[in-house]
Amino acid sequence: MLDTVIITIEESRFTINDYSKFGTTKAEFNSTRGFRRFINNPTAQDKKQGIYKPRLTLLKRGFSASIRAEFSVPKIIFGNNVDEVSEGNFPKIVKLLKEKLNEMGIWTTDKFIKEAKISGFDVSKNILLTNGYTSSFAIKELSKVNLNRKLDFNDTKFRNDGSSIQYYSNSHSFVVYDKINDLRQPQKRAIDKDQTKQQLNLLEKNQDYQEHKEILRLEVRLRNKRKINSVIKNLDYPNNPLFRDIFNKTLCQKIIKHYWQEIVADKNMFLFDMISGPLRTFQKNIKNNRHKGPRKNIYLTGLELLAKDKGIRELRQNIELIAKTNTWYGINKDIEKINNYTKELEPHGFIRDIERSINSFDTFRLKK
Repeated sequence: MLDTVIITIEESRFTINDYSKFGTTKAEFNSTRGFRRFINNPTAQDKKQGIYKPRLTLLKRGFSASIRAEFSVPKIIFGNNVDEVSEGNFPKIVKLLKEKLNEMGIWTTDKFIKEAKISGFDVSKNILLTNGYTSSFAIKELSKVNLNRKLDFNDTKFRNDGSSIQYYSNSHSFVVYDKINDLRQPQKRAIDKDQTKQQLNLLEKNQDYQEHKEILRLEVRLRNKRKINSVIKNLDYPNNPLFRDIFNKTLCQKIIKHYWQEIVADKNMFLFDMISGPLRTFQKNIKNNRHKGPRKNIYLTGLELLAKDKGIRELRQNIELIAKTNTWYGINKDIEKINNYTKELEPHGFIRDIERSINSFDTFRLKK
């Protein structure tokens, strides 16, 4: 469901009760011309006491003003983002957010929060892995995929000894990481940079958490309006959503499923096939290419084994050391053929765990 959300409340829909919390005065603020930012973030004392608050930016443009609030939806209500929110939590989250804004010097109404414009938001899904699969193994295997160029990611990051992988650009990213391992990381290395006191204590104090030792987390992060509109339009939702519009289980599910399909399922599922060994792979290729000669099937067998070994990215890098870029495009078409042998696939159990969770999109909660 939702995690981090960035909302903007326009002028006339809020009142500043305490200018000092933004490091200014009413007179200074009113006399300011041009563009200026005034920051109001949680204090060190807030964090020490385990009080979660949004990060606020008061924007002044000429004679107009707006307030931008960035916050984790589940942390507002639960104090952690391992527990996932559901649509039924929306009224309480609006109420709690309004109270926190008021404590931070901003008065507004439930209606104006619900109708706040969206500048960015993250959709996430926690996957409980079963049958002995670990998050680190799943991430290692998922790092082998051949990225779909339509997603316009311009870089890939592997972090914390393989406990996370991030495909990203300035406008959006897809992140897969070990949620439990991330709680043990120092702030500068963690994927979740805003760990709450309650969240950090989960490992020590919550016995039920100890039972969930392998939680793989998928996150889609949409970071500007153009990308948000592009993604949701592709999923048959109207442009320029408001806060109330994105608090929607079906929309969040479709976003996660869309990225999973584009990055993993459509062109890379063969990488997770548990059929192993050169001979079994060769037999599979013969079965699916009876009209091809032995040379072609031997080539396809070698190609599949090489792709599974270190991943398609590394295979491409090695091929382009000795051949022109166009050579790779021809080889990539053969990789796509291999991926079409869907009836023969026996994917790893972690793939079933992921797809089961995405398809059901049940709310993940730690036991009470």
